[in-house]
Amino acid sequence: MVTPEAPAKTPSAESSVAVSRSELSGGWTLRSGGESCQLTLSLSQWTGGYRASQRGCSSPDIARISAWSIEGKQVTLRGSDGSTVATLYASTKEQFNGVTSTRKPISFSR
Repeated sequence: MVTPEAPAKTPSAESSVAVSRSELSGGWTLRSGGESCQLTLSLSQWTGGYRASQRGCSSPDIARISAWSIEGKQVTLRGSDGSTVATLYASTKEQFNGVTSTRKPISFSR
């Protein structure tokens, strides 16, 4: 008998670290679904928040990332159409963990 996979646990705002836009700006290593690629977050205004780009991401979900925003302690990665690709919270100022819109674990770190 196959046991269904448990849904990914979403980190909580209560246990996360507050970060600012300027602290997020720059290059990060993104990991999700067994792949590792580069994520760059800039402070240039863009549809859905600020400009984001990824390099080397093969997953169709992750390859959609083109913007990011921060609201409270939650970081949202968005597609060019403004749709949510992933939501994450900081466990430290250098490590963010969350889930994609398809409920897969995702993280980025420096």
